[in-house]
This record gives sequence, C-alpha cells and structure tokens, in this order.
Amino acid sequence: MVADSVDVDRLLLYWSIFYDIFIDKETAALLRKQCHKLVESAIDVATWDTSVYAHFIKFATVETLNETRRHWLSYAETLVLSNARQKQLKEIVSDENEKSIGADGGEKSVSGPFSSSVELQVYVAINKDLRSVLEDWNY
Repeated sequence: MVADSVDVDRLLLYWSIFYDIFIDKETAALLRKQCHKLVESAIDVATWDTSVYAHFIKFATVETLNETRRHWLSYAETLVLSNARQKQLKEIVSDENEKSIGADGGEKSVSGPFSSSVELQVYVAINKDLRSVLEDWNY
C-alpha cells in the first residue's frame, strides 16, 4: 500500500487492515482493491519484477510467488462473500477467540503452523469458499 502512496484521509483504514480482527465495508473495499493490484502484479515473475511492489517483496521461487498470489486472491474473494457467510465466519472467529482465553484471562498457547485455532478455523473456512469460487470460474 505504501508503494501506491498513502492517502492521508485513509490512514485509519490502513490501521484497521493491519490491527483489527473485523473490518468495516469501507476498509474491506480498500483491502480488496489492494489485493487485486497485487494479484495482477503477480501473474508471473516478469510482471512482478517490473511492478512497484518488487522493491518491497522479493520472491525466491516461482512457487512462492504463485502461492502468495493465491493467498491474495483468497483474501479478495473472502471480502465479497454473502452477508450470511461473513456472519458465519465472524461467529467462528468470535467463538474460537473466546475459547483461546484461559481461565486466568490470559491467552492459551497453541502450537503448530497457526498461532491460534481461530486462524486455523478461518483458514479452513476461507479455503473452502475459495475452492468453490475457483471451481465456478473453472480455474
């Protein structure tokens, strides 16, 4: 986002993208727009290397670029899910967040590739939705 120049009027939206668990529609629209820019810039290594983002992120392999692009696409598509599906995901996150708080009010520790069961639940839910979108597109 910094590469695209930060609009001072939108600083709170940028803050929200990085620090809030749940974002409003205006912030989601900004994030979706940014994800689409990144997806288009990551079509292949040559396109990425000539993009404004190449100065900030270097990819060692084509596989890493492709996997990162897949994640950006996933984020963008998650932001346009139906209201019912967004509500369901929000409930999953909220429920898992409550479970991750220990009896003493502190966080329970979780080990593995995800730092919390919330991340794992959301990751699984998002990927199921993304798979269905990609199947619809015959991707």
